[in-house]
Amino acid sequence: MIFKYIQALVLILVGFTLPFEHLHFAIGGLVVTPNKAVNAMLLGIVALHWATRSAPQAYDRKSVWLVFFGVALAVSAVHSFLAGIYLPALLTTTSTYLMLFLFYFMLTFVLSSLEKVDLVLGAFVVGTTCVVVTGALGLGWQAAAADYERIGGLGGNVNNLAIYTLVALPVGYAFFATTRSTLWKGILLFCFLVTLAGLANTLSRAAFVAVPFMLLLWMVRFGRLDLIRYAIPAFALLGAGAFFLPEEVQDRITTLSPDRIQEDSSAFSRIVQIKWGMVAFLSNPILGVGFFRFMQWSLEEGIPSHNVIHSTYVSLLAENGLLAIIPIVVVTVMTWGDYSRARLLARRMRGHKDALLRRIEFRAVMLQVGFLGTLIAVQFHPAMNHKAMWVLFAFSTAMVRLARTRALELSKEAEPEEEPAWGPLHPGLEPAGAASYSRFPR
Repeated sequence: MIFKYIQALVLILVGFTLPFEHLHFAIGGLVVTPNKAVNAMLLGIVALHWATRSAPQAYDRKSVWLVFFGVALAVSAVHSFLAGIYLPALLTTTSTYLMLFLFYFMLTFVLSSLEKVDLVLGAFVVGTTCVVVTGALGLGWQAAAADYERIGGLGGNVNNLAIYTLVALPVGYAFFATTRSTLWKGILLFCFLVTLAGLANTLSRAAFVAVPFMLLLWMVRFGRLDLIRYAIPAFALLGAGAFFLPEEVQDRITTLSPDRIQEDSSAFSRIVQIKWGMVAFLSNPILGVGFFRFMQWSLEEGIPSHNVIHSTYVSLLAENGLLAIIPIVVVTVMTWGDYSRARLLARRMRGHKDALLRRIEFRAVMLQVGFLGTLIAVQFHPAMNHKAMWVLFAFSTAMVRLARTRALELSKEAEPEEEPAWGPLHPGLEPAGAASYSRFPR
């Protein structure tokens, strides 16, 4: 019983500390974030759980491809080291990926029930809200864009916080739509409004682009395409409201237009980086130019692009080649498929009107909405070593497993008991008139 409460507390802390990337402390010269410290406790929980678990762990299709991806990164790290990249930098990056792999496998192992899933997700929604509040209080990361501050708070990089908010908003809606508690609904509404304000204050153009596509997926998944008729009035209201925003904010938003994008150095440099990233990939399609070697490679080639590639998949393609991009694309497709599969399993069993399966369906759909937003955002921000991606990979595995398990339980409950083909076990005890009980004559 004590172990159960400790496990629940650790899962809550995992979700709550996830977005606190700027908050850190030193232990013996080692910089540790709260989430890394909690993950160490989670590792202990997983080890104890594994030692006392009798049933085998269900097979995870993505695990093989993630191992393949890990091998590709190791090969790329060796390639970079031989090309002269500083060893400590490589060790830092490879250790980060090692922690992410471990984090993924720990989550998929421990998320064995919807209650555990809800503990992590609920704490994550609250934690993201708290991070936004820290930014409003002037704590943590504050970045200047034109003359306007982009607020990241204790979430660190504003683009990373934007990705967290893109996930927290639909997850919070999933809780709001399936809870009956008035108190919890009030808390979730507060979290939603604060998180939405936090997303706006990050001034992340990638996130702004992602939001309409997320809304469209939500309408498709819930059969609410009729709401599109409200799109024109909604955009008209947003356009009118934009005039009341600070001039600096308006200026940043207008850089998304084709005319202004070439005038904005930040936006235009991303396009240039993607262009030269593809050139780097073509120079070595199998292995890429190596970890951290894009800037060095661009200098060697005399190319005017001396910054990191602000696109997750193009960066992987340029620096790690096909050897790394193929497995991670497969994992991405499988993740999307798992969320869709969990939803379809739940829909097929709707006739049972099962509340648990309904909650699983809602979680799966809204996590997929957050996953879509993340996929769009990372096309303009290097975030493969960002935990949001790996959390969404892990939750897709958990959701399809929970949906399959619950659907199987309901199917078994609905099946009538079959008569034994060999007749009654105690022939002398059968009721009168039961001579035809057996399928075979005695």
